Amino acid sequence: MTIVSPLNVGIYIINTSAEIPQENPLTPGFNRKTSSSFTLTVQSDCINTQILDKIIADINLFVNLPASTQDVAFEDSIAASHVIPAYCGTRTYTLSPTYAFLSILGTTMSLYTANSADIGDYPVDLTVSLTEYPGIASITKSFVASISTCLV
Repeated sequence: MTIVSPLNVGIYIINTSAEIPQENPLTPGFNRKTSSSFTLTVQSDCINTQILDKIIADINLFVNLPASTQDVAFEDSIAASHVIPAYCGTRTYTLSPTYAFLSILGTTMSLYTANSADIGDYPVDLTVSLTEYPGIASITKSFVASISTCLV
């Protein structure tokens, strides 16, 4: 299987020519020439993909306890059919609004704070898009990040 990079997608015109020596003693030094041209179109099937829906659960944390984490990796329909998660390239994950206590590293979302001033419920949107295919519709999932007092 060949994975086509978005950088290689395009239309290429290929020109070829050949000179074939003749073995006819009646026409010494005469060679037959032939030329041809064809067009090669390289198209990625990722231009037809869709980001697949996924449930993003609310994330909860008690102040000063270890971080709460959640895997937020999203598949797309073409990558799923090829059984290669990165077939259509990397994903961009964006949190809105942003908070110092909520982050994404790779595909892991983490909630952590040691500051009791952060206690509360925070509605957040997670937007996922395909980095190499900006024409593919992104998907946005809403969830709540909750920070509570640690009761001992």
